[in-house]
Amino acid sequence: MQQFADFLYYDATSQNTLLTGPKLMNPFQTIEKSLRSLEKQMNISITLIDHHGVFHDPGDHGVLPHRRITHQKNEVCKLGFCYKRCVGHCRFEVLEEAQSNARDYFIHECWKGLTEVVVPLRQSDILYGVLYAGIWRIPGSDKPLQIESLPPSIERAYAKLDELNPRHAHQIGRALTLVAKGIVGTLTELTLPSSLHENRRNLIKHFIWQHAATKPKLKDLARKLGISVSRTSHVVKEIFGSSFEELILNERMNRAKYLLQTTDLPIGKIASLTGFPDTFSFSKLFKRTMSQPPSQYRKSSSR
Repeated sequence: MQQFADFLYYDATSQNTLLTGPKLMNPFQTIEKSLRSLEKQMNISITLIDHHGVFHDPGDHGVLPHRRITHQKNEVCKLGFCYKRCVGHCRFEVLEEAQSNARDYFIHECWKGLTEVVVPLRQSDILYGVLYAGIWRIPGSDKPLQIESLPPSIERAYAKLDELNPRHAHQIGRALTLVAKGIVGTLTELTLPSSLHENRRNLIKHFIWQHAATKPKLKDLARKLGISVSRTSHVVKEIFGSSFEELILNERMNRAKYLLQTTDLPIGKIASLTGFPDTFSFSKLFKRTMSQPPSQYRKSSSR
């Protein structure tokens, strides 16, 4: 098990494994390859919940297959799907627990009685998302919880699930923890220079990427660069042709567009997740930038 986990960690982080002829494989393809390998090896289903919309390319398209970012690929999750309960639980309640939980992984049970291993995608105090692995039923139970509010067919699907085996779940948690470190490492590498001589451009890009969903201040970037606030403002404008505030807004907009394209999250929740103070400010800035409101952008993107 440890050897397999080490392989997955190496596979997700080593650029030397990405050569495919004259071109390099997309790092996110390697992440997906690693997750599929673990699914097959351990007979589980893995879902990645992207908390702040960081898993997108420069064109604002998702970099992972849709099945990877939704629980609804699992029959028991799809049956009786309730937006308020399912999304509210897996995207927000569990993320809050992951944010406050210092452990590398933990075992969690949802409102239906489905059990999964949860592995935070975390770097320092920044939570990018979580990995879910499972799914199992509660030991000794062949019926989901709150069955009265679920369709009859879910009982059969639930009964087909294996019971939670704590030892197996902890093996998965340890293996997936290494993969999670590889994923976070890949995200970091994509925003840092490959050369040992880090330049200001890449340091600024990495700072923006790390802090766009919070409340980054120019003085914090100045401290990172080791220069004055006024000099930092000048350097940012000189390198990017945009102000510090414009760079932050652009990154937030890219993340918001990605979440509008790939999720059914309410507009207000997307505004909150991507760093905007409120729905009104987000909608106003989004319309000014994209020439259409967020709701219209979501409709046009889903065609």
